[in-house]
Amino acid sequence: MDALKQIERYISAEFRTQIEERYLAPINVRASLEQTVHDPLLTQDPEHYPPFFADHGVVHHRDVARQILQVLDTAHGLLIPARAPGRLQFMKGYGVILAYLHDIGMSDFSHFGRVVHPGAAPQAVFQPEFDDIQEDAIESFRRPATPQSLKAAADMEILLEGVDDNLEFAGLVREDLELINPQAAARTRCVPSMQHASGLELARYLQADAPDWDLDTRRQALERIARSGHRTEGIDPTGGFRDVKLLQLERGDVLLEAGAPSGFAYIPLDVGLRIIPLGGYASFAVRPWMPWASPASSGGRRGTRPSPPNGMWRCSWSPKRSTCGSGIAPTV
Repeated sequence: MDALKQIERYISAEFRTQIEERYLAPINVRASLEQTVHDPLLTQDPEHYPPFFADHGVVHHRDVARQILQVLDTAHGLLIPARAPGRLQFMKGYGVILAYLHDIGMSDFSHFGRVVHPGAAPQAVFQPEFDDIQEDAIESFRRPATPQSLKAAADMEILLEGVDDNLEFAGLVREDLELINPQAAARTRCVPSMQHASGLELARYLQADAPDWDLDTRRQALERIARSGHRTEGIDPTGGFRDVKLLQLERGDVLLEAGAPSGFAYIPLDVGLRIIPLGGYASFAVRPWMPWASPASSGGRRGTRPSPPNGMWRCSWSPKRSTCGSGIAPTV
């Protein structure tokens, strides 16, 4: 398989062409012999003359992208732990994108531009001229024909995930983006950190539906949580439910095992959830509308499972930490 076909398995031809034509092809032109012999910079500062250094144009970026794919194939399971097939493909796609952007700063053919070019790519993605490239990348995703209603490319959002050690960080990044590129900021939404969620919890959260509750229902939910002993007066009944999801479990399902870290706070909406302690102690029920997190944090409980009379149990839950606006989770 030739280099372009390998690369275009992970980025669209449209995205690749835009990057090459806008940023990389001018580097090739400036580094050509025809341009160099007439360039006054050659005699003014030959020691730091950029074309004397390695070519950073189209060929270079294609080669780096191809080498990243080869390195990952060689190192996988040998020099780095084996990944699931989907995860490995994600790493390859991410690597190709990084390869195509890493040296676009070399389009500034000054000595200063060459020195600071490693930091150009992180800044370029926030500039207005990068908008059409972002739009093209989103439009390049093609789904198979399906009768179901799917989100249009124009409705796709840029999700900015928060971090656990600074709950305000993602919001601050979005504020800076608003100053640099208002159009991109308008499509950017802060989402809670998922860094400490287990694979099972994350899968449940991403597959669950958001509660379809009107404003009165949300206020009633907050009142019930408050009656369980938790402060809710500072929670916005609109924005505070933005990242909350509803999970439905069947009788016998285990929500969490003892020792399993929890990346979420859970709120049972009805009776039926029980905690089964280790050591043979009797199980006990969790009160409805009382937020709680990992059972492992309360002293060696064996697990939590639903056992309502009708065999079904519903739970509302959201990440423990929220980065944009108030939510149920920060009050737990």
